[in-house]
Amino acid sequence: MNLRYKLILVGVSILVIWRLLSLTPRQPAMDLTILEREVGSKIDTSSSTSSSKEKVAVAVFYETLCPDSRGFFINQLLPTLERAPDIFKIILVPYGKASTVSHGDSVEFTCQHGPLECEGNKVHACATKHVRDQLTLVRYATCMISDNLDPEDAGKKCARSLNIDWDPIVACSRGSEGKLLLAKMGEATHSLNPPVTFIPTIAVNERLSNQASLLKRLFEELCTRFQV
Repeated sequence: MNLRYKLILVGVSILVIWRLLSLTPRQPAMDLTILEREVGSKIDTSSSTSSSKEKVAVAVFYETLCPDSRGFFINQLLPTLERAPDIFKIILVPYGKASTVSHGDSVEFTCQHGPLECEGNKVHACATKHVRDQLTLVRYATCMISDNLDPEDAGKKCARSLNIDWDPIVACSRGSEGKLLLAKMGEATHSLNPPVTFIPTIAVNERLSNQASLLKRLFEELCTRFQV
């Protein structure tokens, strides 16, 4: 077989492989069902304005003492949701580059920015279950992450300012419920494909792509993608 036919054969083989790969269904970047069983049914994303269009799911994987997470909440996430509260379904996943260690029936966590971050992550995780309104939840998380060095103090002050019942949140964060919720946040984070390397990481409709644009111009990027 001369060189020409060898090159043709190689080219055809590459084309066939590319075609097969393009026809293979894309797998989700994360498993949302892990969280939906615990908190998904608790979040009310409705508003006074109804829409027949399916909401765009935006999952935010973050840490409560991470400066980049803080900037994203303040400058991107909350402004985006306030501009278009009826279009987006926000899923908050406070865990980041933490780790979960089980000792029999006990669960402990190690967080990138220390024990206070684990405490803050638990408060945020409990808020995702006990604050039903989506916009209120994001406002609460943004308020806390703005000054989260004392998570319980910040949580209580922000709850008061937003007329949120603090008692079930703090009871959750101090008890087994908070540990269970944070462990679920860890499962969802570890389900990311590819694994998380930067915090915050954003998944849109369970897929990861174009992180740089999402982190810097969230509203514009989502509007361009989904023509909303």
